[in-house]
Amino acid sequence: QRGRSELIHECEEYGSLLLDCAHNLDGIKVLINSLEGLKLHIVFGTVSDKDPSEILALIPQNSTMYFCSADIPRSMEVDQLLEYGQTLGLNCKSFDSVAEAVFAARKATHKCEGEQALVCGSVFVVGEAIQ
Repeated sequence: QRGRSELIHECEEYGSLLLDCAHNLDGIKVLINSLEGLKLHIVFGTVSDKDPSEILALIPQNSTMYFCSADIPRSMEVDQLLEYGQTLGLNCKSFDSVAEAVFAARKATHKCEGEQALVCGSVFVVGEAIQ
């Protein structure tokens, strides 16, 4: 099934990318636990009617967050996501599009042993990342 633990392999300039449409507390917990020991570069977006605090609190502190908004009206604004992430002390970056966030995360993990780019948080963000 597309977007469920789907791995896009690394290529010349970009590290591999794991796509997982985990977006609730239990799903994210299982996903993060399955990647224990890796430094994560997480492309993350969510919908505006959800409070992402509990989910973001599960993110390992050594991770880098690549916040973005899917191209749908329900998406949470990137500035709002940044506020949530910074409140929790996460290392956060923001991007104008899902594509830019994905490219940045994959570039950052290229040829980096023990680091993984990951897209999660919203089915819509994962869907855009697949494209």
